[in-house]
Amino acid sequence: MRDPGKAGWLFYIGLAVMLFVTMKRWQTIAAVTAGLVLFGFVVRFISSAIWDESILGVANDTFISRFVDGWVLILGEQQDLITNYAFVFAVAGVLAVVVTRGWLRIAVLVPTVYLAILVWENKLALQPSITRQLLFGAVLVVMIHMSAILELSGLSKSFGGLTVIENLDLAVESTRGDQDSDVAIQQGEIVSVIGPNGAGKTTLFNLISGVYRPDSGEIRMDGASIVGRSPEEIANRGIARTFQTLRIFLNMTVKENVMAAAYGNTKTGLWQSIFRTPASRAEEREISELAESKLAFFGERLMGYRWDQPAYSLSYANRRRLEIARAMATNPRLLMLDEPAAGMNPAETHEMTELIGRLRDEVGYSILVIEHDMHVVEGISDRVIALDHGLKIAEGSFEDVATDPQVIEAYLGYGAASTK
Repeated sequence: MRDPGKAGWLFYIGLAVMLFVTMKRWQTIAAVTAGLVLFGFVVRFISSAIWDESILGVANDTFISRFVDGWVLILGEQQDLITNYAFVFAVAGVLAVVVTRGWLRIAVLVPTVYLAILVWENKLALQPSITRQLLFGAVLVVMIHMSAILELSGLSKSFGGLTVIENLDLAVESTRGDQDSDVAIQQGEIVSVIGPNGAGKTTLFNLISGVYRPDSGEIRMDGASIVGRSPEEIANRGIARTFQTLRIFLNMTVKENVMAAAYGNTKTGLWQSIFRTPASRAEEREISELAESKLAFFGERLMGYRWDQPAYSLSYANRRRLEIARAMATNPRLLMLDEPAAGMNPAETHEMTELIGRLRDEVGYSILVIEHDMHVVEGISDRVIALDHGLKIAEGSFEDVATDPQVIEAYLGYGAASTK
């Protein structure tokens, strides 16, 4: 770490990794890189025109420093004063990058990266031991962004002339709620999406799960776009959902319903299944054991003799549980539950509330829930997102959202908020 050349390589590699993790898309990284170089040439041209030559210096004698010498200012006199100011602005830029997204983030990121390089080349490169601290910061940034599961950017969907989702962003990665990240979910967090009928809640689920293709915007999972992917491909990537209206296979047994969800991950082919080869039978046993383990999570409600019962013989509440068990059999990282307590009596609703909490606490799922029952929302939610006509109108704790004037107006009409 005490060799400036080696420290420089580590600094720029760390910077490149952070850019890749932050931006995720090669097109965006290319735009930032091009903008960075252009910005540097402009700054250097202006500085050469207005500053005395004594203020400008020469690059350090390393390969990378000589490479950036053409577009990064190398200072002579007043080096400490200028780099100190640059460091302050670079820190402010990092904070701005954290709270911005989209093209605004790129606009902020370009000068921020330039200032970081300027500070490095003029000051920190002469103190290479500081590199270990910078690398520690880079690791923290990577760890924060590696927690991302799902990210939506500028998502819009219309049916004819009716706009159902408009410029909605969602990031399953952090608790930032800002203009370009309208919905944010941490791993292991339960977030409820509420809103009156027609707010776009189920359409949001359909867009994420691949039932609909967005008119515009991006949907990324683990940094890779899933727009245009089929629902089964998206399920295999780790997103599972239930439906507002039950979609179980009524004439199949309870156990077969859950086993059916696991076949998307099987490896045996058609002929192996037809001739019942040892590999096929072994995989069948594994799927059977997987189904039994998922059903066991629901206790006596779906255990024992119920495994061999046809699904149509189950009560409505147990059908809801079966649909969740089937979603669990895909081994998802994100569970999307569309009105899981709809149509249940108070006792069943209470059980469902406890069940959703256990899915997070005992299994570790991140959960996105659509729910109209405010008792359920209050009981399970780490945060609540309110939608109205496809736009986010409130976000925060249940208490904050439930008392928000825009939310009250969306549910009860104009002027209702002033009376609450």
